[in-house]
Amino acid sequence: VAAMAELARWQWDDAGTWRDFAEQCQAQMEAAHQRRERSIELEIPPFGTFRMDLQKLTQSTVRGRNPGYEREIRRQVRKIELGYFLLGYEGEICASDSLVDCMEDIEVLEKLAKVLRRISEEPEEFTFRSLNLVDDEFRDNLGSNEEAQQFLEELGFELIEEEPQQFLVYMQEQVEGIRAAQKDVEGRLRKLGVVKKDSNVESNVESNAVESNTVAESNTVESNKVETNLPSNPMQQVASPMMAPAAAESATPASCEVQVVLPSGETRKIELLGDATLEQFLEAVKAAVPGLRLPCIKQQEQQEQWPRLEASLSGGKDKKRKGKGKGGSSKKGGKWNSAHRAPEPPKTENTMPESADPVMHQAPMLDMCLAAEPGVSLWRACPNHVLARDVTGKQLLHNQPDTGTAFAWDMTKVATTEPVAVEDFEEAFTKRLQAGLLRLRDLAAVAPLLDWEKPELPKMLTGRLKSLLEGSCDAWCKAAACNQEDELLCARVLLRRVHGRLPLEERLRLCRELLPPEKKDRKARVVVDRGEEFLKETFTGLMALSVEELRNPLSICFKNEVAEDYGGPRRDFFCMIGTRLCTDLKELWRRLPTGALAPVPDAVSATSPKEGRAGLDDVEEAYRACGRAAGLAVKYGDVLGEELAGFFVYQVARDDTVGLEELQRQIAESEGSDDIRASRKLLECHVSESGIKGLRLTRTITGTLTEVELVPGGHDLEVTEENKADWLRLHLHDKLYRSMQKAADAFRTGILDIWGGTRRTCPLLVLLTPSELVRIWAGSGVTDADVGRWKEVATVSHEVKTQAGWLWEILEESDEAYRAKVLKFTTGVHRIGYVGIQSFEVQPADGQDESLPRAMTCANMLQMPRYSSKDSLAKQLRKATELCDGFQIL
Repeated sequence: VAAMAELARWQWDDAGTWRDFAEQCQAQMEAAHQRRERSIELEIPPFGTFRMDLQKLTQSTVRGRNPGYEREIRRQVRKIELGYFLLGYEGEICASDSLVDCMEDIEVLEKLAKVLRRISEEPEEFTFRSLNLVDDEFRDNLGSNEEAQQFLEELGFELIEEEPQQFLVYMQEQVEGIRAAQKDVEGRLRKLGVVKKDSNVESNVESNAVESNTVAESNTVESNKVETNLPSNPMQQVASPMMAPAAAESATPASCEVQVVLPSGETRKIELLGDATLEQFLEAVKAAVPGLRLPCIKQQEQQEQWPRLEASLSGGKDKKRKGKGKGGSSKKGGKWNSAHRAPEPPKTENTMPESADPVMHQAPMLDMCLAAEPGVSLWRACPNHVLARDVTGKQLLHNQPDTGTAFAWDMTKVATTEPVAVEDFEEAFTKRLQAGLLRLRDLAAVAPLLDWEKPELPKMLTGRLKSLLEGSCDAWCKAAACNQEDELLCARVLLRRVHGRLPLEERLRLCRELLPPEKKDRKARVVVDRGEEFLKETFTGLMALSVEELRNPLSICFKNEVAEDYGGPRRDFFCMIGTRLCTDLKELWRRLPTGALAPVPDAVSATSPKEGRAGLDDVEEAYRACGRAAGLAVKYGDVLGEELAGFFVYQVARDDTVGLEELQRQIAESEGSDDIRASRKLLECHVSESGIKGLRLTRTITGTLTEVELVPGGHDLEVTEENKADWLRLHLHDKLYRSMQKAADAFRTGILDIWGGTRRTCPLLVLLTPSELVRIWAGSGVTDADVGRWKEVATVSHEVKTQAGWLWEILEESDEAYRAKVLKFTTGVHRIGYVGIQSFEVQPADGQDESLPRAMTCANMLQMPRYSSKDSLAKQLRKATELCDGFQIL
């Protein structure tokens, strides 16, 4: 495959600074651009609806803030030439995402080609633009093929249903996209072995070759003198085999061979059939080098050189050409071979245009772009590198371009060809990354091609990201000509791609690996009392520690208790924070009807007294302390024991745009499914029937008399049938998000104090979903299955084997509330963490039936006397769980 990567980013002008659109908008904008649409409307809550003019490259406000306001937008494109590859192990690593390449029905493809050809040849004829899918001409082909209909809709055809008729109509003036699609369809037909003897098809093949030439010339390095001596006619610039006379067209060699230099330095001849394609050549190269998955074919003299993959940013609108899957080749790529050009004049010292980037022209790739076209033989495309033979084994030569014939049989000359070098792309690319010569942005561009099962790449990515998070990356950032912020954003994408689907425990382990190194000899010590001042001492203690101190091992000391913190006191500490947030900080936290905790609105918390903020001067500082506690709990695998509201954690962890459907789901999750705002009926019924007629685009903050506008001038705007959906979305967004924004920002800052990075680059927030964070902090109750797991992992002394059996029976017969008390007594926490119960011990202790059992929470150990009966054990265990509060020597 001719690997030419194109990465597009859409940006908007923010007073002279270009900023990226959100990822969801990026996808919508690029899809509209590929469909050749003139404009697209995007809804970007809570700001409004905007029209993006893709021809003038402007953004104008349709509804929302500042209607009619207009600003510039732009499309930035990075093109990276990587070489020529086979996509995958044994010919396959990723399938094509082109709908055309998924079609196998030849009748459907032929009908598609016919429809597109009609429109491209006679764009003014409307009858060719309208397809009646139930008509006899289309019913059994396009009318019954969903992929074909979707393909046409992506091109800009509009589906119009007028029972019983169904039409696909192309209303756009521009037909360039239709012509490009026609070439794709005809290329697919050739791939399936359908050769059309149609002049139109031949002309399209010819124009395709010219188009390839245009792309190639943009990547070719020529001196100014060479360019001025090239013929003005592009058909003369490239003596393409596609344009050879009939005599050459009919002559096909019986075999051909290519001389290659393998990575080991060995020179070998690759023998192929006369009509072999580039795909077959690359398959043969892979067969010649065992274990070579991605061969990169280059000119021999450039074997030891490697161009740094630089970003060439432009506002061009080149169409992204898609691969063909299953080892197929893409339809564009690379540069033209010098053998395909007119003879060059003698070279001068100035062989590069003054405007050219010298780095980009160090190592031109092997020029095989024509060979990447479907159905084109290698010997026709690359005569300088392919030696052709007839059936008798005699060598055949091609004429020079200036003779007017691309190929002829010439037995008077000695055939010579230029060897090509084979390089292991993965190995070479990895070495240059490890040397710091390439950026993570370059790695992201080729990530789908690479084998991430090999340990070198993930290890290198982890090391590079850790340096970025720690700030110790100046040297290689300078060597790779990149900046820390851009590299972190690319690392975010790679993290999700490479590790995003791993099990939760593996992702958490990776997040902990990316933490800054701890200083084991220095501990972050927090001393607290279990009494009424617990949260005040906890939060003031946490906020007194610097970020550097917080990243050292945490040690918890409870006043007037004798326990050393080897895990048990720490688990108890985090569990107490969670259970006392709502009771001790009622001015900052509230319990929702569903039982989850959420911050009170910012307007309410701002008026809270100092004692209601755990002794901290700032409300934001109190929420930041909560975030620090939550971040530390995840770091050590502990739980807070309380469920935080999903919408609040979503706001903490994500910066994605939230649509109405998701907002309704979140309000149902927090307020209950019977809340009318979570129902579709509110939108389906007329405003006069749903009870919202007469309302304004405002909202009164819960617990206050403060009324806020949902949009500028909302006091003067009534809810109508036309804007009720906008009103509901803005209302829910203000209630669930905007009204608690300060609390969420402060809470997130506390988490980042522990884990580093930013909202978009913190590994914890990148790799874990909001729902997973909710589950980690809340833990889970002790179910019957958990009791079974508890029993399985337990190590039981033979001296109390009978008593241990009674213990499991007692737990199986008890409810979750009592099981939680036993778990708290034995491990220090009343809810099970995300990894479950990993270890537990039951050991003997001195005493009789009147003695209480004991526990060592740091080791998850229960010590109990040799009770004479199950009833005695049950009685003393219940007493211990109710009386014990703290760590004492009994």
